[in-house]
Amino acid sequence: MLSPASCVLIALGAPLLGALFNGLSGDRGARLAGRLGLLAMVGCAIGSVPLCVRGLLGETAAEELYVWGVIGDLKLTIGLEVDPLSAILLAGWVVVGLTVHLWLLGVEGDRVSPRSAAAFNLVTVAVVLALIGDGYGSLAIGWGLLGLCSHALLDGSGRTEAVSGARKLWVIDRLGDMALLLGIMLLLAQVGSLEYAAGRAADIPERLAVWSGLLLLVAAAVKGGQIPFHYWWASAVGAPAVANALVHATAMGMLAILLLARSPALFAPGSIPGQLAVAIGGLSGFMGIAMALGARDVQRGLGHATTSQLGLVFVAIGLGAREAGVFLLLSHTFFKVLLLLCVGRIFPEPGREGEAKGLRRRLPVSSWALLVGALAMGGMPPLAGFWGYAAVLASIYRIAGDLFVWTAGCALLLPTAFFGARLGLIIFKEGEGESEAGRGERESPLLILAFLGLGLLTVAGGAMEYFRGEGVVASLLAPSQAALPSLALVAVPGAVVLVGMGLAWAANRSGKKEADERENRLRHLLDEGFYVEEFGERFIGRPLGSIARWLRDVVDVLLIDLLCIGGLALTLRGAGWLLARTQSGKVWSCALAVALGTAVILLLLTHLS
Repeated sequence: MLSPASCVLIALGAPLLGALFNGLSGDRGARLAGRLGLLAMVGCAIGSVPLCVRGLLGETAAEELYVWGVIGDLKLTIGLEVDPLSAILLAGWVVVGLTVHLWLLGVEGDRVSPRSAAAFNLVTVAVVLALIGDGYGSLAIGWGLLGLCSHALLDGSGRTEAVSGARKLWVIDRLGDMALLLGIMLLLAQVGSLEYAAGRAADIPERLAVWSGLLLLVAAAVKGGQIPFHYWWASAVGAPAVANALVHATAMGMLAILLLARSPALFAPGSIPGQLAVAIGGLSGFMGIAMALGARDVQRGLGHATTSQLGLVFVAIGLGAREAGVFLLLSHTFFKVLLLLCVGRIFPEPGREGEAKGLRRRLPVSSWALLVGALAMGGMPPLAGFWGYAAVLASIYRIAGDLFVWTAGCALLLPTAFFGARLGLIIFKEGEGESEAGRGERESPLLILAFLGLGLLTVAGGAMEYFRGEGVVASLLAPSQAALPSLALVAVPGAVVLVGMGLAWAANRSGKKEADERENRLRHLLDEGFYVEEFGERFIGRPLGSIARWLRDVVDVLLIDLLCIGGLALTLRGAGWLLARTQSGKVWSCALAVALGTAVILLLLTHLS
């Protein structure tokens, strides 16, 4: 069997080689870009499987790979740590990565851009490095590389909205990077280590734990699109669907949750960072699903729904239910990737949901896959989404014992189910005026295979969690919390979900098409994310811009350029002119200089004596 170090070399080396080849080949390798990307992902899977097997068997593999700095007693290393948490997330990433590359090759074929293929391979490098690394240093490298790839995919899409979103995402992502680095440096300064053990240590000084936790929470909230940093999701919808599925909905959310899950001592239940994580997650949950209901197109709605569902994971981790949060993250990954790929296949351009009539005839596999994903997102029993929501709510009730939080979580399922069912009912639209989009196109075998794989995980993934009568994820991460949720804790969320879906069905049957002015204003408010971006631009961006312009005009131009640099230059020029007058070469000027020098020396000697 391969050693852990060899597995890491294969898992990271294959996508890195794929990225280098696709990135350097340019248009010459355009016909092979998609195939090379898939081949690199297969190589990553081959290297990842032994690591996942070790972790899923409950083993922990730790190995030092490289020492990149020794400062006194401080030793900075890059190492490997594969435990059940990293194995579960790595397995989920490999499955999603393979299906996404299959979908991309099935839809685009030889038209896959080498730049995009290289970026997708680099995303895999970033995520795998973050998942199997033994410390915050590896996480920070993967974190930054993922942000760079996201910006490249948005900026390279050629769409006006995506290019504008790339600039916004670049700015907001740098804020998250800065918070992450500051939080890590605080831990390093006090604990003297970048390993994850620093975030698990129980003897961290309280003040350090609070400040480090708050900084890491800001970083996770930015990466996970949580309130008030959620508006980058609306800008990211201009990217290709495969980029939204693989990067924005999966990789970014996975790294955000990984950061919180790796730092249990900083986000302990009842601590200030833990309570703030619950507050941010709860607010993001309700505001996110409200924005999804008011979104003007499906892709924006799915972006806002991602904010909502990741918010529920934040709540779970903040209350100490890390295991349930990770399970919901996996469930969310499967159905959200399935949904985004279906939407990308059915509506290549945002805002064309009115062309959804006759989908079942034109794109049958994509249509039914969309229905399955939408129902899973809405929490329909017994799909994966339902089990994920039920696990989080049951863990919240058992661990925190907070009936209010549990009730609020159940209430959140009502609009979530409504949104999911409303989205799924798109495929039942019939009538005249059917769009020509997709007519006559054949759904390729690779696309069907990708949808079947994701559909199977979406349908059976949640039930497989409890096939032993206990939670598989929970039994690996925390055996004491692996019990199957009681019937009451499952029945109540299930009933709420069915009510929400029934309301969506009734609203669809009513056939109301025109909205009044008040409803339009409300939908615009929700679609614009409660104007958080506009608020930040008006009260933060513009004042800071005015201050920056004042500093440029007054401090930089007037004080530094004109007075300091210009004044010094003028002074030196004047001094040089005066000195030049004394060096005329005439005898009388030399005699005068000697006489003046002699007089000065005599005066000094007289004064000193």
